[in-house]
Amino acid sequence: MEEGKEYGKIPKKAAVWEETTFGSWILEDGVLEDQTFLECEFHRCQFLTSQIRRCLFRSCKFYNCVFVGNEWDFSSMISGGFYSCVCVGINWEQLRTKTRANETVGEAQNTFFKYCSFFQMNLNKFHFETCRFQESYFEECRLRESCFEQVEFDKTQFRSCDLRKADFRGAVNYVMDPTQNRMQDARFSFPEVIHLLDGLGIRIE
Repeated sequence: MEEGKEYGKIPKKAAVWEETTFGSWILEDGVLEDQTFLECEFHRCQFLTSQIRRCLFRSCKFYNCVFVGNEWDFSSMISGGFYSCVCVGINWEQLRTKTRANETVGEAQNTFFKYCSFFQMNLNKFHFETCRFQESYFEECRLRESCFEQVEFDKTQFRSCDLRKADFRGAVNYVMDPTQNRMQDARFSFPEVIHLLDGLGIRIE
C-alpha cells in the first residue's frame, strides 16, 4: 500500500496487517474473521451488528469509528486507542488475551461508551477526560490516579473499585458508594460531590 493512502476493502481471507491504515469501512451484519492487525489505524469505520471472529487488534488506533452490537468470538484487543468513537455494548474484559499482559483499552479521548462493562481492569493513571458514559459499569477495577475530569456520566456505576487519588472534578451524574469503593484523596467538585452521601443514608435539608 502506498504511503498516505487508506486501504478501504474489508479483508476476506486470513491475513496479518502491520502499520496499515484502513478507511471508511462499513461492516454491517457481516463477518470479519482470522485477521491480525498490528499497530494499524482505522478511520471512519463502522462495525455494526457483525461477528468478529478470531481477530487480534494490537496497539491499533481508531478514529471516528463506531462499534455497535457486535459479537466478539475468540477475538482480543491489546492497548487500543479510541478517539472520537462510539462504543456500544462492549465487555472489555472479555477482549483480553489469555495472558492478560496488557489491557484492552490503552487510551480514550472524546469517546462515547454505552452499555459497556469494565471488570477487573488495571486502569491506573488512565485519562478518560472528554469521554461520555451511559449505563456502563466499572467493577473491581484499579483506577488509582485516573482522570475523569469533566466527564459526563449517565447511570454509570462504580463498584468495589480503587479510586484513590482519582480526579472527578467537573464530572457529573456518577454513581458510587463511598463504603464500597476505596476513595482516599479522590478529588470531586461541588455540587455533584453531594451525591456521594446517598450511599451513606444522609439527608441534606
